[in-house]
Amino acid sequence: MKKLLIILITVPLIFSSCKKEEEDNEPNNNGTNNQGLIGYGFGECYGLYKTNDGGVTWNFVSLDSLVFGEIDFPSENIGYCVTDLGGIHITNDGGLTWGHIYQNIEFGGVSFPSNDIGYCFDEDEDELYKTTDGGTTWSLTNLNISFDNGNMSFPTENIGYGGDGNELYKTTDGGISWSMINGNINLLNICFPTTDIGYGTTNDEIYKTIDGGITWGVIYSSNSDFGSNISFSGEYIGYITTNSGGGLYKTTDGGTTWNFINLNSECVDGFLSFL
Repeated sequence: MKKLLIILITVPLIFSSCKKEEEDNEPNNNGTNNQGLIGYGFGECYGLYKTNDGGVTWNFVSLDSLVFGEIDFPSENIGYCVTDLGGIHITNDGGLTWGHIYQNIEFGGVSFPSNDIGYCFDEDEDELYKTTDGGTTWSLTNLNISFDNGNMSFPTENIGYGGDGNELYKTTDGGISWSMINGNINLLNICFPTTDIGYGTTNDEIYKTIDGGITWGVIYSSNSDFGSNISFSGEYIGYITTNSGGGLYKTTDGGTTWNFINLNSECVDGFLSFL
């Protein structure tokens, strides 16, 4: 076991693919609820795009050669990204500019259940990095298991899930210890908008759990070009990418039905994060 390591970050911050349950129904500053309307996405154009109308239209935000990978935005302006190129990338202006830290570490997952607390998974060393102060300092927690890329989701500050092949793991103490809760579910990407309700994808099916990952059922099967990148804004509103690009599928009833959204940009077919 490695010793707990506190790493000071020089980039000052104020502070997901899943919207967290304690924030599901919070109104914006204008007193209206924008849940499921605001989102960010990457795609084949290698730039960051933003939508304000639930994925119908997308506007180019920025292009950074180091930023293209798993993203999570705990709020509209604060976002995190981890990539195969290594490092954690942070924005506090909605993706216009990014700060780059830990460039020598290849992270394979990112999840921020709140503005202050977040997790990043180091896929090479099987370790979990955690911040409790919005990225100013980070600690290294012992993990001893490997997660697949994109297969980590924290619906709350202490409860989180991670997938490795056919095995699904759960923590209830902020990543310090993990227990296997299902040994026969192979999901490419998971998203838990609440502690009990979660969604997962395979190549052509979408799964759902309502008991915290213990049991899963297929809620949608398709021979279409469903991708694997999925993001839910609370329990009912969710999005999934397509393999061919040029569109998204959206649900407003917890995954029972999905409707195709024809995008005005073919550049959004990769990683998603909706608020």
